[in-house]
Amino acid sequence: MEQRKRNPQLGLRRLVPVLVAAVMMVPTVAVGVEASAEEPGKAVVASGAPVHRKYVKDNGDGTYDLTLSVTGDSPDSVGKKRRPVDVVLVLDRSSSMLERVDKNKTRWDMAKEAATSLTQRLLTSENAKRDPSEQARMALVTFDTWALTALLGTSQWTTSAQSLTGFISADSRKPKPGKGSNWESAFQRANELLNGTGSRRNVDQYIVFLTSSAPTMRVSAMEYRGKPPDNAPDVDRVWTGENTENRPVYGGGNCDVGLRCYRAAANEAKKRGATKLFAVGAGGKEANEAVKKLAEEAKGDFYDAGTPEKLYQAIDEILVRLLGITRQYWRVSLNDELSEYVTPVEDKDGDEFSPRLEFGAFDASNGSVKETDPAGANMEARYDRERRTLTLGFKDDSKLTPGATYWATLTIKPTRKAQEDYVKRGGMYSDVGDPNTDADGRSTSSGKRGLRSNAEGKASLTYEMITWTNGNREPAEGQTVPLPQPVIQLKPTTLTLVARVDNTHAGNHGASPSDWSLSALNRDNAGVHPTVPAKSMALAPGESGTDKMATKPTLVVPGTYKLRQEANPSSQYPYFPGYAVGKWFCVDNKGSKLNSTNPSVRDEIVVGAGQNVTCLVTYTAKPGGVSWSKVDEHGGLLGGSNWSLAGADGRPGLVADNGGHDTDKTPGGFAVTGLKWGGYRLGETKAPDGHQLLPTPLTVSVFPVSDAVQEPSSFMVKAGDDGKIVNRKLSEGAAVKTAQQSAKSAGLAKTGARIAAVVAVVLFGAVLAGGVQLARRGFMR
Repeated sequence: MEQRKRNPQLGLRRLVPVLVAAVMMVPTVAVGVEASAEEPGKAVVASGAPVHRKYVKDNGDGTYDLTLSVTGDSPDSVGKKRRPVDVVLVLDRSSSMLERVDKNKTRWDMAKEAATSLTQRLLTSENAKRDPSEQARMALVTFDTWALTALLGTSQWTTSAQSLTGFISADSRKPKPGKGSNWESAFQRANELLNGTGSRRNVDQYIVFLTSSAPTMRVSAMEYRGKPPDNAPDVDRVWTGENTENRPVYGGGNCDVGLRCYRAAANEAKKRGATKLFAVGAGGKEANEAVKKLAEEAKGDFYDAGTPEKLYQAIDEILVRLLGITRQYWRVSLNDELSEYVTPVEDKDGDEFSPRLEFGAFDASNGSVKETDPAGANMEARYDRERRTLTLGFKDDSKLTPGATYWATLTIKPTRKAQEDYVKRGGMYSDVGDPNTDADGRSTSSGKRGLRSNAEGKASLTYEMITWTNGNREPAEGQTVPLPQPVIQLKPTTLTLVARVDNTHAGNHGASPSDWSLSALNRDNAGVHPTVPAKSMALAPGESGTDKMATKPTLVVPGTYKLRQEANPSSQYPYFPGYAVGKWFCVDNKGSKLNSTNPSVRDEIVVGAGQNVTCLVTYTAKPGGVSWSKVDEHGGLLGGSNWSLAGADGRPGLVADNGGHDTDKTPGGFAVTGLKWGGYRLGETKAPDGHQLLPTPLTVSVFPVSDAVQEPSSFMVKAGDDGKIVNRKLSEGAAVKTAQQSAKSAGLAKTGARIAAVVAVVLFGAVLAGGVQLARRGFMR
């Protein structure tokens, strides 16, 4: 499959010069080093990987650019040539060097072998034949409680390996028990050599500082305040008779009180100017920590050399720096198997989809050399779908060009597995990005928590190295080094469910949003399980409703969710049928409305990766109504009556048969709608002609109870006996009799009406109070 070839991204182009400069400060880990049995102390120069990187760039849209790059230089060959050189070897011979690393060898034996290897490789016979201005030279400083500069023949500087190794090997140079470690004095001697008479300011200068102990002595007083009691152990004191110059030294002898000895040494190490420092820790963990700390503070390079193998490796790496060895790399390949958490972003190319993959090459000036550089023209970048592997390689065994950088970038995105694991862990990550795995100007991977981009142990660089020393090719074998592990993060995908209640018609008998349970589940039954909203929310300006509550935002996997609502099983609210349930309304974090993938499916929503979706359902209390029929003793409808309906809103309403408030246009049939929930009093104010007036008002409870007739947007209760109110006919002559007795019976009638009214009020009040009490119980629950 043909891959796209584009110019490298600006972030990578800017990064390489910084990378080269930074990598100069970091020692390369040597591999495959062993001492020769025929030539004790001599070690094969360790192979070093070419400058390479693996890093990610967050594109801000949920995708990442994963880049592999390799440069035709080793970390120690980048930069200026390092010959001629002046090297001061500073060698510890305090009592710590008498410790054994095995039954046959002390740390002093180990240090002598390393020093011999360094000296013989640097001060060769060919070097001695060169013009003095082009020669590599060495000097030696040894130290215990005091430091001494070795006189090598007639001078402190020598080009003779035998002269220096002979001095070290003499029995008189062996460490002695009870001797402290004076780092400050050692650095003073080294600085004097590099800055005094006989020094060469026009060549590169180095200090190779090898020690197995932390500092315990110093030259500077460093706040020393007087002689302590002789019997006080481990205290700062002044020591005399420890050197031939009759100068006092200070310290604890076998400890560093207040870290004054270390501070004095660090101060002196910083005075060396442009001299490069290689600090080699050849002791135990505590001593090496002190060496590492000094190297960092004094801006030198630290080498952990606590074992013979590590020490030989360190010396080999230092030799590479000192000798200016030229290296070339070939048969180079970078391979990265993607983890289960990432997958390529694919673009449609014709009828097929292809991974979004770019690659190229540029030189030290950031100019593209993809077509002109031999290796660049022969580079290959591909993605294998079956193996899920990104590979950057070169055809025809092309040799990489020093100063040229070759790169490949694959755009990736999180997989569903990544989303699922992220949700299962509650938004936590289990991996941490390795150092230097961020693109220029970004900070999402190095030391950050996230999901690993490559399968565990499945990312590596393989290469073969050609080493040229003084025009001679050194043998080398193929090497494989692991690539670092970047991490990616996910944009959290959340779903919040909101219930809004409009109790306009329910009044004091309305429900709370917490009387319902809300859920949103995908095909795997994952998502927001039935949850009672508990967080109160303010109504937005112009938003109708009485009350609004939300669930907590829930981390979910992107996908399609079925929205559901149901009565809260723990609620004892009695009037759920009295509410009309609206359609769900969902918006993303930008306020944009979301739609279902299938418009015909109600209450289904698609949640995209990185979206923070809020879905709202509204419960609206339906208005109530009351209906009745005016009938005679035989059930026949009687038209022409008038009524008074008073109750929940406190205002009486007049209802005339087929009048303005009567929505039932059948003579004798009545229906009043749009009522608030509560108790009402229904009284007849005008009977049908020839019929008796209903003597007592009726009480009516307008609540959405089980026997109410439910409509989608309202409900209706019946007054009377199953909605029928019977009026009896007046007997013959009753009208005349009534008229004659009207004045006489006015008082009695008035009294009777008052009694009936009182009874009606009492009944109505009881019903209303019962309704209010029931509603209160519902809210309390």
